[in-house]
Amino acid sequence: MSPSTTFGLALPQVFTESPVDVDAVVEAVSTAEADGLDSVWTQSQLVGRADVLEPITLLSHVAAYSRRIRLGIGVLATPEHHPVQLAKQLASLDHLCRGRLVVGLGLGSDGTRLRMGGVETDPLGPRLAESVRLMKQLWTGEPVTFEGRFWQLDGVSMNPPPVSSPHPPLWIGGHHPRALRRSVRLGDGWMGPGAGPVDEFAAEVAALRREIDAAGRDPAGFTVAKRVYVAVEERREVARERLRQRFATYSRRPERALSASVYGSVDDVVDGLARVAAAGAALIVLNPVYDHLVQQAALSEVVRAFAGRSSS
Repeated sequence: MSPSTTFGLALPQVFTESPVDVDAVVEAVSTAEADGLDSVWTQSQLVGRADVLEPITLLSHVAAYSRRIRLGIGVLATPEHHPVQLAKQLASLDHLCRGRLVVGLGLGSDGTRLRMGGVETDPLGPRLAESVRLMKQLWTGEPVTFEGRFWQLDGVSMNPPPVSSPHPPLWIGGHHPRALRRSVRLGDGWMGPGAGPVDEFAAEVAALRREIDAAGRDPAGFTVAKRVYVAVEERREVARERLRQRFATYSRRPERALSASVYGSVDDVVDGLARVAAAGAALIVLNPVYDHLVQQAALSEVVRAFAGRSSS
């Protein structure tokens, strides 16, 4: 178990047990900051049955109630956004949180885009790469003339640039070998999904490390993380059943999500997180899926136990 493993927390953002509760969001981020966690995280889901708050809007609110903790988005489906508008929104958010923003970018779901209508779906990889290159140029604050395959600008300036220099850390998501190569070429980090089993995560980490070596990059400058669905209960079967019920209703692949989850007693959860850390996660984003504030309190004990075991 690596003593350098840090922890983040998925914020209350998906409300399935109650109406949208903004007070719970504020309490969660305040507690996470007081507990010394590395970061709090949101996700992006424009449409669907669950009540889900939009991540940039949510983090703009969270920025006012936090001072130290990093604010992460994992991940925005970049093809759903115009890169000029997105660059402006992210630069503005980086100012509101005083340079604590981490931005995850990815391709998103073809099915979701097709249901929304009017959103280009092909070719997604080149569109993402070009959007990233354009946003990076806009974030310099200098006039940008850009002749791309999808986007063209003529002497356009965007100010102010982000607080983060040269821009907020960009984590590029994806699982295909081309996507992992793109993550290393364009980004500063990568996060494995909550529904991804730890053995698959370990294989993807190994592939990322090969790409980092091939690109001649310093591994210390590229963060590898994993979101983990967690549930802490004295009785392991209770945790499993609560997770199963939630995933059966709101997950597209419920059995896969359940099999990738870490649940049970404090010791059970510490054991599961240790396997994630051993597979290569420098940052583990803890993602409760029910009774968020109650689970967050239990996870504080898990993080302390993890740290104690790491130092022994």
